[in-house]
Amino acid sequence: MAVTVTLAHERAFPGAPERVAEVRAWVLTCLPAGCPRADDVALVVSELATNAVLHSASGTVGGRFTLRAEVEPGSTGEAGAVALTCTDQGPALVPAARGEGEYQRGLTLVRELADAYEVTVTEACRAAWCRLDWPVITGAHPGPHTAAQQVSGPAHPPHKITAHGAHTAAHAPHNPGAQPRPSGEASR
Repeated sequence: MAVTVTLAHERAFPGAPERVAEVRAWVLTCLPAGCPRADDVALVVSELATNAVLHSASGTVGGRFTLRAEVEPGSTGEAGAVALTCTDQGPALVPAARGEGEYQRGLTLVRELADAYEVTVTEACRAAWCRLDWPVITGAHPGPHTAAQQVSGPAHPPHKITAHGAHTAAHAPHNPGAQPRPSGEASR
């Protein structure tokens, strides 16, 4: 029986647009060297962080959001994955102004690049979760992040995309007590 090692990293960030580059740089340090999906991870994290800042209470004065990266680095000869959860402070009191054609472009990119995606909403927060898988990396070593937590067992069960783009799974994002949004509801 194989054991899956998951390296869990979590960090809170101020809800300011100028911090998105810092979020992107931080998450890349969590990935194994030579990760073939590093560019996709950087883009997905940028979109999730930007969404939290622009479309939630996290973007108000003193607001914050949290990013959690659960990395299954794989080892030489094994595939890997990263599960990302961006948890914000819930809906903003005033929706962000959008130009024509801007609505949900970022989340569409996330859905296209991620192997699985879901959003969970509670009264207190929103958590956008996604997973990006990658094939075998030859000669890979875990990334330089040393404050990682090691956990045995799979990080997440498989997810399924329904005909309407909704995801179903036994996994709920790292957000105890949250309820998934019904598939017919629009996200932000």
